Amino acid sequence: MTSEEQEQRQAETSYDEEIFKGDLQEIFDLAHSSSLQRADVKDEDKEFLRSQREDRGESSMAGIDLVTAKKVEKQVERGTRLKRLRKREDSDIARLTERAEIPSQSSSSSSSPVSTTSSPAHGSRSQRKKLKAVAIDLREGS
Repeated sequence: MTSEEQEQRQAETSYDEEIFKGDLQEIFDLAHSSSLQRADVKDEDKEFLRSQREDRGESSMAGIDLVTAKKVEKQVERGTRLKRLRKREDSDIARLTERAEIPSQSSSSSSSPVSTTSSPAHGSRSQRKKLKAVAIDLREGS
């Protein structure tokens, strides 16, 4: 078999495949040929049938794409969770950076108030040491 004969056969085969694909589209047209003219068929069904016959690739009776819907739902949940986490972090930061004034009661210590964080357990080591020293001074002054 020569290369020309092979090319001819391939062309015929591809032509036959295209014809088959076209016929395949018509095989799955299950509606009755007069269904568009019948009065007992709902308008909604007629519209669907027309769209199906015009563009078979776009017409579908399938429901929602469950895989994509699940992915979108997870993204929304993740976004909501992140927003809550950021809000909580912001409130924690605001709470930790609040300043409380502790007035000095002893005359020997400085007369200006001491500025500290409101939650010594969460502060830095040096802040906790300062608070401890202030607490000791206050006890000794009483």
